[in-house]
Amino acid sequence: MNELVKAPVNAVVTSFDQVPEHLRDTNVIGLEALGQGDYKIPRILLLQSNNPECRNFPGKAIPGQFWHNTANVNLGSELKFVAAKVFKKAILFNPRHMGGGILAFSSDQINWDTGSNREFVVQPHKDSPETVVWKTKANVAQSGLSQFGTYNPRIENEKSPPALVGIFEYLLYLPDYPDLSPSLLSCSKTAIPAAKALNTAYMMRKKSPAAVVIKVKVKEEHKNGNDWYVPSFEPLGWSSKEVFTLAENLAKQFATVTLDKSDYESENVEAPASTGAAATGDEIPF
Repeated sequence: MNELVKAPVNAVVTSFDQVPEHLRDTNVIGLEALGQGDYKIPRILLLQSNNPECRNFPGKAIPGQFWHNTANVNLGSELKFVAAKVFKKAILFNPRHMGGGILAFSSDQINWDTGSNREFVVQPHKDSPETVVWKTKANVAQSGLSQFGTYNPRIENEKSPPALVGIFEYLLYLPDYPDLSPSLLSCSKTAIPAAKALNTAYMMRKKSPAAVVIKVKVKEEHKNGNDWYVPSFEPLGWSSKEVFTLAENLAKQFATVTLDKSDYESENVEAPASTGAAATGDEIPF
């Protein structure tokens, strides 16, 4: 019977900290059959206390700091970036206590990619047997599900959040971390005001996002006994010619790329809080 023989120790690469001398000038060979649709764009997560990364990487993945979900590295609480492209999405999530998952998805916040003209009976609060019906209708606007009060219309003393989760996503070039570019940064729920302020800053300068260097910092929010983190954006100035060119090339490279439902089914983009009143620890409106 043949026995396996372990390779010598010097045949094993033990770290990605530095590129070995013999690999520095080599070309990419072996990926010729793959196109843009065969890759998954890495994400930068603003970690919350219940993110699984905080459990999986204790002492390394820290709530209130940015985390690169492919390289599995902590990027701290402050980043500089240049956005190459902005995406808009909208997702109707099944409540987590009902199993979670995506009920309807829109890749432009206008038309439904999946789930149009459907009626979903949901139990908004896990501690109440009462149910409501979410109607997607023909498009996002007709559904009305992006309006406050739609997650649980039975609440009378305080409006519940929208049933539909709107998302702004930014395809980033990171000047300080070119090897981690491109990456996606998402803003939803309580981060939406900051995202709209950033969008307005781009519009006011009448240049493409690639022309503006942005600093994003972490801001802590408190409400109803809960603490969570949201991004805060600050325009720093015009990007250099080199950085602008790199970001513009990314925009061209991903000009025809759309993020579909499958990009979000396993991501840490969660359903909104189930009530407009005090939320439990499982219902923080990140």
